[in-house]
Amino acid sequence: MRFTASCITWQNEDGVAVMGFADDEFDPTQYLLLQRTLEPDPQDCGLGHDRVYIELNDQSRSAYGDVEEARLRMQGVTFRFDPTTAAAVSSGQSVEIAFDVTVRRLEEMAEQLRLLIGQDRVHATLND
Repeated sequence: MRFTASCITWQNEDGVAVMGFADDEFDPTQYLLLQRTLEPDPQDCGLGHDRVYIELNDQSRSAYGDVEEARLRMQGVTFRFDPTTAAAVSSGQSVEIAFDVTVRRLEEMAEQLRLLIGQDRVHATLND
């Protein structure tokens, strides 16, 4: 799946990291939401909620799962999901999101993605 994001937001509040990509700020038809509790308790772990919550375009296409890799560049990002997560949220194993950002914003996005999916899973190219 592919779409262009005109709105990209992220925040860390009350121990939860969130990042969202949407085709429109106020009335999105295509979006990807990533959310993770940064310090999950034993109950969260038991329910599988210690993983990343991923929602693509609708709550019916959501899951707690794994992003195997995020390839971040100035013109967009490609997320590759593990097979179980991909089956729950997408028709393919990856989602490509086009956008145009500055180097500084790309660096900030990379840091947020590292919080969400792990240091070694984020690959950022700063010179597209």
